[in-house]
Amino acid sequence: MPETTFTSGFDQLIVSWLVGHTVEDVERELVVRTLAYHRGSRTRAARDLKISIRTLRNKMKECDSLGVAVPAPGDHPPPRSTR
Repeated sequence: MPETTFTSGFDQLIVSWLVGHTVEDVERELVVRTLAYHRGSRTRAARDLKISIRTLRNKMKECDSLGVAVPAPGDHPPPRSTR
């Protein structure tokens, strides 16, 4: 197997998080984080994810059925730690 070369520590961090997670887990996390970034705006999140609003809504319902919290419109992300 060829050795992987990372261009930055960030690349290594991302890859280390991805390994061991299913595509469904990664997709769910991406949907939730994109919605949080856009403060729950479905239109903006769908645009950034390059999916239809209907597809986003279906993914949100799937998250909800699994008990994953999905940001509602106008939600503000939790404050970041200053440590």
